[in-house]
Amino acid sequence: MFEPEEMKGRRALAFDFPEELSQALDAYLRTIHPMLCDGRQAGAPLWPSLHKKKRQMTAHGIYTRITQITSAHLGRPVTPHMFRNAAATFIAEMTPERALMAAAVLQHRSFETTRRHYIHGQQHLAATRYHQAIAELVARVDNNP
Repeated sequence: MFEPEEMKGRRALAFDFPEELSQALDAYLRTIHPMLCDGRQAGAPLWPSLHKKKRQMTAHGIYTRITQITSAHLGRPVTPHMFRNAAATFIAEMTPERALMAAAVLQHRSFETTRRHYIHGQQHLAATRYHQAIAELVARVDNNP
C-alpha cells in the first residue's frame, strides 16, 4: 500500500505484488538490504542512502541513480518518467482493448490525460504496419516479375 503523499497523483495505491518479483525482493531484503543498513533493518527505508548524513535516497537521488545505471547499460539515460511513458504505450499498443488500464497504472484521474501525454504507440504501430505492407508488396512484385 502506498500512501497518498507517496504517489504523484496524491491518491493511495494498493495492488497485489507480482509473484515473479517477490523472490527478487525477498533476496534483496535478506542479503543486500542488511548490508546497506548496517544490519539494522527495523524501520529502515527500502532504498537507504549511501550517504552517511541521509537516511534514505531522495527522489532526486533515485532519479540520478536510475539515469546513471540505464546510461551505463543502455548507452543513454532513461528517466523514471520515460518508464511511465513506456508502460502506458506498451499497454495501449499490446492490448488496445485495455488502454483505459494505462490511466489507472499512471494514477490519472482522466483517460484523456493519458491519451494526450503518454499513448504514442498507435502512430508508431501504424507506421510500422504500413512499412511492412509496402515491403510485402515489393517482395511479391520482385518474386513475380
